[in-house]
Amino acid sequence: MKVGLTYDLKDEYVPQPDDPPDAATELDTEETISALEGAIRANGHKTVRIGNARHLLALAMDDDLEVDLVFNISEGLEGRSREAQVPAILDLLGIPYTGSDALTMALSLDKGMSKKVFRSERVPPPDWFVAPSVAEVDQWEVEFPLFVKPIHEGTAKGVTTQSLVRDMRSLRRQVSRILRTYRQPALVEEYLPGREFTTGIIGNGSATVLGTMEVIISDPTEDHIYTGTSKAEFEEKVLYKPGREIETALRRKVEAVAVAAHRALDCRDFSRVDIRCDSQGRPCCMEVNPLAGLNPRTSDLAFIARFEGITYEELIGKILTEAIGRSRRLVRRMPAT
Repeated sequence: MKVGLTYDLKDEYVPQPDDPPDAATELDTEETISALEGAIRANGHKTVRIGNARHLLALAMDDDLEVDLVFNISEGLEGRSREAQVPAILDLLGIPYTGSDALTMALSLDKGMSKKVFRSERVPPPDWFVAPSVAEVDQWEVEFPLFVKPIHEGTAKGVTTQSLVRDMRSLRRQVSRILRTYRQPALVEEYLPGREFTTGIIGNGSATVLGTMEVIISDPTEDHIYTGTSKAEFEEKVLYKPGREIETALRRKVEAVAVAAHRALDCRDFSRVDIRCDSQGRPCCMEVNPLAGLNPRTSDLAFIARFEGITYEELIGKILTEAIGRSRRLVRRMPAT
């Protein structure tokens, strides 16, 4: 097959004067794109670089988009539905692609909306509030500690050790910071003090667990929080424990929540689910990442695969297999014209 690659490259991002310091955190590096190209070719396919949503549109307008499938890792740039931009365009063009569709991408990125779905589907999330203004905070009756972060970001954007708040003054300050710096509502969650895990999922209706690992923040200055800094400096600040070293009963509970969350948002082909335990040791779903990072050296999903004895090329092959099989089933269901 001829596989197109859609992505947003950090090197192409033009910083804006009012950008937050971590504005380009979620965008991909040349290292990731090159590795992905190599892995797709190792699975027997040809590749063509498309780039971001604007490049995709330009190729489509010029009738120069000759691909059988698109491997999509495009994050988009603006708005709470930015991860849905490329899937929506590809759906319009009738081109199959890897990963979740526009609805799931938009829903998962907005953490408040996705938590509503989790609750309706009996997937346990932490309790939460959405703060569209600081004035809103003054109307709440809350119990501390709480955790504050942007409502539609990923890769720990906006998450620092100050995100954990223990009094009303700190809560107001952090909500104000999110509103001012990230120009979006703040998500205020019940703080979960227990252990943290992330689980990789492969598949569609019969989704299965790729693997699970525990995330342990080893740097005491990070206050047991998987911040943007600890993610970026994981070699010095984080320990990752493979699933085989996690107690069997607990791992099964974590993975059951992860699979349920993947299915609740109707994720396709693959995802990574972040889970943290409450004060009673019960796993709660923090978020689902249907556009999980795929850097072979630094991404959590690649770590999980290695712990399970799965090479990067095999991981990409599994995603491709799911997407190709799903696309062929869809074609078979379409009525003849």
